[in-house]
Amino acid sequence: MDFNNLNNRLLEIFNAIVETYMNGGEAVSSKLLAHKLENKLSPATIRNVMADLEDMGLIFSPHTSSGRLPTEKGLRFFVDSFLTSQGDFHEDHALKEETLKKGKNFEDIINRTSEILSTFSKCASLISVHKFEQIIIKHIEFLPLSEKKGLVIIVSEDGAVENRLIHLPPNINPSQLIQASNYINHHFSGSPLSDIQKALAYHLDTCQSELDQLTQKIITTGLAVWDDQGHSLIIKGQSQLLNNIQHMEDLEKIQYLFQELETKEGLNHLVEASLRANGVKLFIGSEHELFNKTGCSMILSPYRSSKGNVIGVVGVIGPVSMNYRRIIPMVDYSSKLIAKLIQDF
Repeated sequence: MDFNNLNNRLLEIFNAIVETYMNGGEAVSSKLLAHKLENKLSPATIRNVMADLEDMGLIFSPHTSSGRLPTEKGLRFFVDSFLTSQGDFHEDHALKEETLKKGKNFEDIINRTSEILSTFSKCASLISVHKFEQIIIKHIEFLPLSEKKGLVIIVSEDGAVENRLIHLPPNINPSQLIQASNYINHHFSGSPLSDIQKALAYHLDTCQSELDQLTQKIITTGLAVWDDQGHSLIIKGQSQLLNNIQHMEDLEKIQYLFQELETKEGLNHLVEASLRANGVKLFIGSEHELFNKTGCSMILSPYRSSKGNVIGVVGVIGPVSMNYRRIIPMVDYSSKLIAKLIQDF
């Protein structure tokens, strides 16, 4: 059915139902709509229009009362037809000021933005971070621990120190570990770890006379251990979703949702969705398998490095009745704010 051909009266009633639903989350009656529309239409006329909208699959009756709720199809039509990421979000300056209060480094910015986004949206907020993209190498060192195991220590430009265990190739000696460390520090100090991995194959091909095969293997193995770190996920404000839960089965569904998000597979679903999005991505209810039968929706927006690479994704999880008009631009602004603050470091 072509919803774009809805007449003005149908659109007016439909928009009023959705807007009222987003503000209160309750079924909307013809009497309430007549009052909201300042009696331009009688309750009887409104009921007839509501019946037409119901036949189109845009609204439904949750029980025997006269109230109606938008369906997921109806909400999708509303969002796609009437909303943009440049909507009615007026707290952008406040969000930036609150974020900057404690934004001393990348981790502070992510945590603070997540907290503020949850507070402003009254939803659970989530931010995924691909830490691999963020590490800027200041110094790296390969150390032997035993005959078969070694330690890779990376000191980043912001002073953070991270280390990983690696399996050493047979017959490796300490001088080769030192040579591997010196090679990376000489050629790549000050570069993002992600760029090093991309350039490494070319460098090793052109510098074969400089490094023996075991040393090359140490370098590729030592840097590869950061590849499987993938994305980490910060979730704030889960209580925002739990406040209005009245039934135990709903609580169990929400708990299951967060458990799935914190698994590698669930998080990968979220990250893949953000990678496919040029801007804000919205999943309403069962449009995403993670939210099937949870009564929740998710809004995502990727944030990027100065080179245009997706570093992570910002989003909120809230009830299907969340105020999309306000929260979509809020999420969009938050992703751009994080990207800008990161680049300012």
